[in-house]
Amino acid sequence: MSEKEDLLNNLKIDRSQEGESEPFPTKIVSIIVSGLAVIALGLWFFLAEEEVQEVTTFTVKSINASGSSASSILDASGYVVPRRRATVSSKITGKVLEVLVEEGMYVKKGTAIGPTR
Repeated sequence: MSEKEDLLNNLKIDRSQEGESEPFPTKIVSIIVSGLAVIALGLWFFLAEEEVQEVTTFTVKSINASGSSASSILDASGYVVPRRRATVSSKITGKVLEVLVEEGMYVKKGTAIGPTR
């Protein structure tokens, strides 16, 4: 049994020599390199000059149209009369359930203006 224990002990890794193999740990080097990269990126972002874009400007003159200086040429009052009047009639008789058009709406020939029963 001791022979098997000796063989198993030979397979173990000796942790006491692990710290001596690396004089300068790679973890510290990677942290320093990452920090320098972040600082360099920040400096480049904040100190980089932006491209100047050309802008075209126009001068605008505003005119006030309201006031007493504006004189009217023609003043009129009245109402609008249509040129042509249309009479709507049905081909069949029935009860209109709902009117789908309102006064003043434009409709074309054949358009249903309301369902019937």
